[in-house]
Amino acid sequence: MEKVGTSTKGAELQTLPAPTGAENRAARKLMELEAGQVLVAQAAKQAEEARAKLEEERLETREKEQEREQRDTPELSRQSRWFGLEGKLLTEANLRWILEMEQELWEALLNWQPSPSGDLSKELEELSRLYLALLEAVLIHTTGAEQTEQKGRLDGILSEKLNLVLEVRLKNLVSLLERVGQRETIDYIRCSLYKRTTGENISPREAKRFFSLGSSTGKGHEAATASHTVTRGTGKAFGEEGSVYRSYGGRDVRVSQEFDAHRKSGQMEMNQRNLASGEVRGGSRESRSFGVGELVRADAFARHLSESGRLLEGMGTLKGNQEAAGYLAALTSIKGEIYLSGGRQSGEMALPVKNLVNQMVDYYLNQKGAYEAYYHTVGIYEKTKDPQKAAAEGLVFAYRLFLEKKGEASYRNQKAYSEEAGFFQMLGGRTLDEDLQRGVRLLEKNWRDFLSALGQEGKGITLRMQRYSPWGAVMEAEERRKARDQKAEKVFFRQMLVAAGIVAIYLVWKVFFA
Repeated sequence: MEKVGTSTKGAELQTLPAPTGAENRAARKLMELEAGQVLVAQAAKQAEEARAKLEEERLETREKEQEREQRDTPELSRQSRWFGLEGKLLTEANLRWILEMEQELWEALLNWQPSPSGDLSKELEELSRLYLALLEAVLIHTTGAEQTEQKGRLDGILSEKLNLVLEVRLKNLVSLLERVGQRETIDYIRCSLYKRTTGENISPREAKRFFSLGSSTGKGHEAATASHTVTRGTGKAFGEEGSVYRSYGGRDVRVSQEFDAHRKSGQMEMNQRNLASGEVRGGSRESRSFGVGELVRADAFARHLSESGRLLEGMGTLKGNQEAAGYLAALTSIKGEIYLSGGRQSGEMALPVKNLVNQMVDYYLNQKGAYEAYYHTVGIYEKTKDPQKAAAEGLVFAYRLFLEKKGEASYRNQKAYSEEAGFFQMLGGRTLDEDLQRGVRLLEKNWRDFLSALGQEGKGITLRMQRYSPWGAVMEAEERRKARDQKAEKVFFRQMLVAAGIVAIYLVWKVFFA
């Protein structure tokens, strides 16, 4: 059976016609067409692969550009500086913020010093700028215990700087207020400096406690400049309270999500502080809050009062005659009135300074007889508002009273009114004329110093002893009294000689002729 089938197929093949030349060409064309389709399919596949690769590269480039743009924000620029995004990368998960990360501001605050004679208002404005900028950074970049620690360090430095202001620029005022017992005013001065710098009101008790942080012992500076490093927190407490920035792998350091709400509250607080600080600079102050200009002016006046106090003691006021004490106390009172007439320049310090002057005047009016010269001199100023007239006529009046007491027997046994005692009694052994001339020169110089302390380089007072002046009249009266006393002594001596002669003649007559 198989043989029969095989023979049949062979017979069929033998009967097929042989292919012609046209069929051969058609077959070749078909083969070429099929080969072309294969090449086209391969080219399309290669093109698709190239397109996919280009798209992948484009997406990768876009991601890199977005990442670069994100890193250029101010916030991430600070992160870059702090955590080394552009340099050495800290790979730990939790990163802790400290004040030293704001290096420029922190070093400027540490180096801040008040100058002895500069513009204190501008200096405090710079101190306020540095403090508020660092406080804003603390409030924004820290929470919980970490914020308490960094704010404590910042407050310690501010306390030290404000204590320097008291020591360098307000030393005379504070010292004089302490001497007369006005410690409450000193507390309000502390409150004013604190508000001027921070924009925040605090009570006198809180101000006293705050200033104790950075007293002259330097504890505030030591605490603030202790060694601190960027700590890598891993514990639970640090993770909950101190991890403001977190590492998310690679070079990606971001602000932790739970910190956003806290940051907003910190910014709000800083806005309020800046607003309050601006109100202080603009002059909107609560009662008993002293402006910087007021404090500087009051300190200059306090320095003058302290020097005047030493002058009065050197002129023998407390142990001398009552008239000199009353007159010099009157000059101090007149200075206080001139200071208070400064109006807005005196500000809220007017009342403390007035009380200060009154306490000094009461101190020198410790003798009953001093009031007559005091009220006469002050009365002239109240009527005329002319310190020259009050000083000149007041001195004439006080000196006349002094001479009258020297002429009374009831006063001559007192050292202050003895024959050799001068009006000012500055140095023992001086003549009356020398005492007067030196005392007058010192008073004139002291008044010029007073005007200089108030920034008024105007005309001072003149206490000259011309013959035609009221002072000269007093001098002539004193000379006439001396001449009268000398004449009386001569007459008495002559009378004694005549009497002695008569007695001698009587005795001779009785012995030889009786």
